[in-house]
Amino acid sequence: MTNVEMVSLINQDRIYLLLFLNAFIVIIGYAMAVATGSASVDVVKVIKILLLIYSSIWLLMQKDCQVSLIATKNTQLILGLCLILPVFTLLSNDIMRSLNRASNFVLPLLYVWLSTSILIYRYGQRKVLDLFSNMVMIIYAIPMISFLIFGGDFSGESIYGRNEEMVFVSNHFGWSAALFLIANLHGSKGKIKNSFIKLVWYFFIFLAVYLLIVSGNRTSLLAVGLALLINLIYNKKMSLKKKVLIVFAPIILVTYLTSKGNDAVTFVIDRSVRQKETGIEGRLVRFRAINSKVSENPMVLLTGVGFYNPGAFSTNSMVMPGYHNSYFELLFGLGLPVFTLFMFFMLFEPIRQIINRVSRYDLLFIPLAIIPFFEGNLTSGQFLFFPWFAYIIALNSERKFAYFGKKNWFLFIDLSKFKTEVPKIKNTMPRDY
Repeated sequence: MTNVEMVSLINQDRIYLLLFLNAFIVIIGYAMAVATGSASVDVVKVIKILLLIYSSIWLLMQKDCQVSLIATKNTQLILGLCLILPVFTLLSNDIMRSLNRASNFVLPLLYVWLSTSILIYRYGQRKVLDLFSNMVMIIYAIPMISFLIFGGDFSGESIYGRNEEMVFVSNHFGWSAALFLIANLHGSKGKIKNSFIKLVWYFFIFLAVYLLIVSGNRTSLLAVGLALLINLIYNKKMSLKKKVLIVFAPIILVTYLTSKGNDAVTFVIDRSVRQKETGIEGRLVRFRAINSKVSENPMVLLTGVGFYNPGAFSTNSMVMPGYHNSYFELLFGLGLPVFTLFMFFMLFEPIRQIINRVSRYDLLFIPLAIIPFFEGNLTSGQFLFFPWFAYIIALNSERKFAYFGKKNWFLFIDLSKFKTEVPKIKNTMPRDY
């Protein structure tokens, strides 16, 4: 069975389809929120909760959930974090609000962890990473398609902060374009034989590059630039012609846009210079407020101020509604020791794999790790929550499985029957370059 046939097989797996739907409804929710002025938020939230409940129940009721607790490499770390997080809500000024948001992080994370682990058990790590790259391409093509349908143009002007007649904002376009482009660097998709489909695919590549530039989203530009640099240097299988195309195509497009005046490239440069000169930038303002509080009480770095409790850093001149940074939510909410454990799983281990293997299968990790640094709302409603955690869990996974007799529900385990087996299989993640 070829890689393409294997991915096609997994695409029919109900576990994958439900995981895909959970990620899909998040993106649709963002579009509806922008289009309705947030009037649809409560309705979409109910739909997402019901879908997650159904997906979780269906997952746990399957017969092959005799392998109901799949011990991947960092299983204990994931479960430990999920147990610790609710405890830190007790430090919050509004315990019920923090507990509600914590549950909207922990329960979906457990669902993603179990779904991803079972898929890896069935198909192997490499095929599942193929699958998730396809998921990212399909889901994050939606904002790009909406750009064509709702008022998008190719004048070259910046769309930053502009959402008239559009159902996504500029940041969404930038993030989606970055994820789409880097997912296309992922291998094992097979050659496109149909000329029309190949033409459509090339058009979407062009559209993604265009949106990456006109969105004015510096996070996305950084992620794509870093991923392309790694790929160009270490990808020995890529032809020289493709490498030249990757380097010069964006340069030609940028040169064309800057020649028109009032372009997106000039806008990004001017905005960056202005923010550097004035020191006025939303995240910098938040960081200064946090730094002031930490200077007054350094123990905050160790203990945290409570999960989902950014209000603890509010000042007389500014109310802190959120960190605008998913990592800060963990660092200042849980304290440095717990944050370090989280970073080991989410950042350090994937980086170690990239350094040791420099594989194209790891490059999607780059935007998935960078974008949350500029995106708050660390819940299942975040723009890339499901692909982010699914991909990171897959990168951390090993073939170690815990069996618990005939018990299907991992919440009710007869520990006396515990045993661990490591199937003897060929390494599913060889060095690519």
